[in-house]
Amino acid sequence: ALREGEFVSLDAPDSLLAFERRNADERVLCLFNLDANPIARPLPAGAIPRLTVGDVQEATGSVTLGAFSGLLAV
Repeated sequence: ALREGEFVSLDAPDSLLAFERRNADERVLCLFNLDANPIARPLPAGAIPRLTVGDVQEATGSVTLGAFSGLLAV
């Protein structure tokens, strides 16, 4: 999905780059906090964080991205 998938922009505040890559039945959620302030975001049901960069705090059904951090979830 990352290499060959469709790019789907997600609604998010200006400081958060949020999109999905989709290919057939595969989806990868990509979240990047582009600000110095933390930001919280709900995760879709069943999303499993696979890769984090920086300060990322996971909770049931949500994630808080610290300053200039990122997350990939499937």
